Amino acid sequence: MGGAFCALANDGSAPFWNPAGTAFMNRAQGSFMWERAYPGLSDADITSGFLSAILPSRFGSVGGALTSYSFGSLLTENVALLNYGRKFGNSLGLGVNFKYFTHDYKIGNNPAFASNAAFANGTVASNATFDAGALYRFNEKVSVGVAGRNLTEPDVGLISTDKVPSEYQGGLAWVHGQWALELDLGYKNSAEGDFKSKTQTFVGGEYLCWKSNRFDLTARSGLNRDFSADQKKAFKNLAAGFSITSNLQGWLTLSLDYAYLLNFNLADSYSMINQAASHKIGLSLLFGPPKNTQEMQKRGTSGQPLYNYTVPREK
Repeated sequence: MGGAFCALANDGSAPFWNPAGTAFMNRAQGSFMWERAYPGLSDADITSGFLSAILPSRFGSVGGALTSYSFGSLLTENVALLNYGRKFGNSLGLGVNFKYFTHDYKIGNNPAFASNAAFANGTVASNATFDAGALYRFNEKVSVGVAGRNLTEPDVGLISTDKVPSEYQGGLAWVHGQWALELDLGYKNSAEGDFKSKTQTFVGGEYLCWKSNRFDLTARSGLNRDFSADQKKAFKNLAAGFSITSNLQGWLTLSLDYAYLLNFNLADSYSMINQAASHKIGLSLLFGPPKNTQEMQKRGTSGQPLYNYTVPREK
């Protein structure tokens, strides 16, 4: 959905978008995502992914996740995350993540670079930070969400300061029938650039194309824009994809997701499209019956609102 998910945040990827989203979940679930970025580039091997698990209870939802990013043999970045989300009344959810970063500069293990002063103190840096978020549902159609990530801007530099920038995002979502639409605004407190260059818009939507007793098919798409971008390349990323959801049993639901991302800033010409595209696949499992059977009958076989297909949305 082009990164527009802060006000929905209703699947296994919720802790990454808005920690408060887990407060509204009523089934235990596990999710997996894997991305191959820019496979058309012969000299780059960029992959990322995550595993997450969320368990709701009457005391709130607790969850955990592991993420991994790899840039060939040069660098790996891992994050371990613990999430807690709690609902207050029927409409307000609050959530928090505790995160631990580890950056491993693998190039420092190469004899050709081992003597570099940058690796004098080792090749691994780590630090901790936290995220916080809130989500408010006015009714079944309209919701708003806000989230702050990496709020303490942890330093993961080896011999010089290298802070992970804080990020802030807010969104408005509208759900009606088979449609779900969202508009978000984001701000990334990067070390360089002015306020305008650090601000971004995200817009996305999804449509339930087909629904039966056993299978659902959903299509989705989204765009995001950097305000400072060249107007000829105003939309930085285009995303499109689909998910297939199957209610295998009353207590088990499976979702398979695919997303295609195209970075317009890298695709200078038609011949560059393959180098500027990324692919993501996701898999989610929901366990146990929803807490509210009456709500399940009203909202669909999975027990979640019709716009919730329990699969990780693309960034």
